[in-house]
Amino acid sequence: MKQDTSQFLESHLPLPKIVQGILVCLLFVMVPLSVFYDGTVRAIQMGPVTRRSPGHLKPFASSGFQSRAPLSGSSTEASQGTGNAFGDRQQAMQSSDEGSPQVTSPEQNAFDGILGAFQNHNIVGLDEPHGDQVASEFRIELIHQPGFAEKVDEIAFESGNSLYQKALDRYISGAEVPHDEIAAVWRNTTQVGCCDSPLIEQFFSEVRNVNHTVPQAKRIRVLALDPPIDWNKVHSRADWVQFMDRDKFAASLIEREVSQRKRKILIIMGGMHLYRNKSDSYPWLTTLIEKNHPGAVFVIATIRTTWATESAYAELQKRLGTSAVPFFALLNGTPAGSLDANPFFQFPLFRKVDGKLTNVTGHLFPGLKLQNVADACLILGPEKIAQVDPKIYEGTRYGKELDRRRRILSEGQAGLAPAPPPPNPTQP
Repeated sequence: MKQDTSQFLESHLPLPKIVQGILVCLLFVMVPLSVFYDGTVRAIQMGPVTRRSPGHLKPFASSGFQSRAPLSGSSTEASQGTGNAFGDRQQAMQSSDEGSPQVTSPEQNAFDGILGAFQNHNIVGLDEPHGDQVASEFRIELIHQPGFAEKVDEIAFESGNSLYQKALDRYISGAEVPHDEIAAVWRNTTQVGCCDSPLIEQFFSEVRNVNHTVPQAKRIRVLALDPPIDWNKVHSRADWVQFMDRDKFAASLIEREVSQRKRKILIIMGGMHLYRNKSDSYPWLTTLIEKNHPGAVFVIATIRTTWATESAYAELQKRLGTSAVPFFALLNGTPAGSLDANPFFQFPLFRKVDGKLTNVTGHLFPGLKLQNVADACLILGPEKIAQVDPKIYEGTRYGKELDRRRRILSEGQAGLAPAPPPPNPTQP
């Protein structure tokens, strides 16, 4: 979010203040030049764990997040990755505890950490807590960073129906698109009623705004990751089910963009599509990509504090030595990375186990540590859920269509309400 600086343009300062200002400016210029923030990575399979390195980071402007304290980051010896278009690492990186940089603010640490991951990777996955306003505001600040458009070509976004990719491309590039046409991108996904949060529309709009400020060659594209379901042709649950291999579809899109077009991509998707080493056999997005390109994805887990995760969150803060947010931290070989993973992922989740629908809440990663699930974490503090305006449902054509879709999906599902509930922010 940009601040209005016009109020400062006409000020007149006495000479001592001017000298003081010059000295402060020199500090802000010289200190960041000494900052290095690197890590080690390799692919995670069901065996030895390795990690990837964000590489050398350059300072970027801070956001509107409130700093709580100056922070110390962690440091490693950086080296350039080698490999194909996916940025696969051919060797593990060795970490070092010496030369830790002083990060001037939590937000700078967080933005630099994410953007620095593109130093050696063409694919960075940032997990999205659905419906969370704080996480959404952070992502908007991220895309407005001066270095973002230089490092990222595309944002692969879960909450968009790829059937409408052409309309989305026109809108993101700045063309005038009727609201009903562009709203179909997030309203007509396979996940009925789950993308109605105003945060989705706001994010698309903000990417469009960023594109107004950069050269055409640097404009960011948003790639819709949801399968191209046409709800006009869906009349039974079977019609819907054929579009539900969502991770496989998303993996094929990203494979095409990276291997053929040599693009750098930020994936914004629910964490359960991105994390490694889950307990069931269903192939998630990162698993599918890294099957052919080991170590290709740099996975960032977004850590929130809720009543269910308070104890684990407090221990994480203790091991990091800070309670400041936002904060980015590498996990491999660190005290934070050695924490048990399960306590941080307490959202309600059911999976079929031996043919039965089983509650696996809090048991997705048995025996695994945070560093086995992700390469880094982004800590944002308490969540704040954005409420959906009920007016988009009541007495509207869209509301009636959602009723129809819910009835279709409830076929054979006793007890499932036909009316669309508000989006579930904890849905993976």
